Amino acid sequence: MKRNRIDLAILDIHMNTERTGLDLAKIINKEYNFPFIFLTSYSDDLTLEEAQSESPFGYIVKPYQEATLLATIKLAVHNFEASKQKLDLNKVVD
Repeated sequence: MKRNRIDLAILDIHMNTERTGLDLAKIINKEYNFPFIFLTSYSDDLTLEEAQSESPFGYIVKPYQEATLLATIKLAVHNFEASKQKLDLNKVVD
């Protein structure tokens, strides 16, 4: 992530590693500035609450359809760019 420009990350919530997708989302939010979506098989309330706390630009539950994934990616990138422009405009006004 430090060496490459990332347009979007697709994160799974629970992986077969010590860290989770939620851990990676926290790192992205703290140290980087790019959008991410969760793609996971977990849709229980606790997992959704944990995911929401990291402000993802999308959340897709497996199994998924390709069209749903593509639409979510496009909207996530668009909404991220729009939010950056809004922040830039606020800086000019302030």
